[in-house]
Amino acid sequence: MFELKKNFKLYIAAWAILLVLFNIVSFASQSAYEDNFSGGFWVGYLGVTVAFIGQLVAAYFAFKD
Repeated sequence: MFELKKNFKLYIAAWAILLVLFNIVSFASQSAYEDNFSGGFWVGYLGVTVAFIGQLVAAYFAFKD
């Protein structure tokens, strides 16, 4: 049981780093365009963010069992 908790904590750390990296790249690359943060950007950004969160929930259940 201890190993699962330790592994999940490491997983959360890696997940958080990747989410922060995604946010940095998304906002830094988008600010270079003329029409900053159009509707398409927000739809794509929210879609990927929801996928990140869904993947974390799925990993929680996978590590739980």
